[in-house]
Amino acid sequence: MALTFLGFGTGGSDGQFGPLTRQAIANWQKKHGAAPTGFLTAAQRQSLLKDGAVGIANAENAARRMADQSSTEVAPEPVEKPKLPNVPDTPKPGPVKPPRAPPIWISPGL
Repeated sequence: MALTFLGFGTGGSDGQFGPLTRQAIANWQKKHGAAPTGFLTAAQRQSLLKDGAVGIANAENAARRMADQSSTEVAPEPVEKPKLPNVPDTPKPGPVKPPRAPPIWISPGL
């Protein structure tokens, strides 16, 4: 986690020290002027953990807050749907007809 918080991509956290983790360690070692072996000495491990401590603490606090929030949240009570009054079924209207044009009167003899 410390490598990730310090900007050294590890390809995710699966608990395994794979090639991406080794490369991230080597990159961290280069940045700190050490030989990029991909394996940490005890002193380098302590330095890395110290450098990443703030990010790790922030992540742990966020996880704790989320756990606390989810454990205290109570599901809302179901809302009962209002009951409609008994209304008899009414026939549905048929298709709407367009309005008729008014008749045109032609006057004879004009």
